[in-house]
Amino acid sequence: MKVTCKEISELFGVDYLQASGLLKILIKSGVCEISGENRSSGRGRPTVEYKLPRSVTIDFSSGKIDGIGEC
Repeated sequence: MKVTCKEISELFGVDYLQASGLLKILIKSGVCEISGENRSSGRGRPTVEYKLPRSVTIDFSSGKIDGIGEC
């Protein structure tokens, strides 16, 4: 599934910065990857799209993160 950081922040009801941190953790663990960038007309930074599975399991005792399902 493809999402943006803004969509994740709205889905979970958290700040954009918190959603960005979550996505960085998932990227570092290999569960999530950057899919591409959408550039809107005009100036500004492009919107980054992330490719991640529908479900992710996080084991807080071991720090292991498993993606379940296909991206």
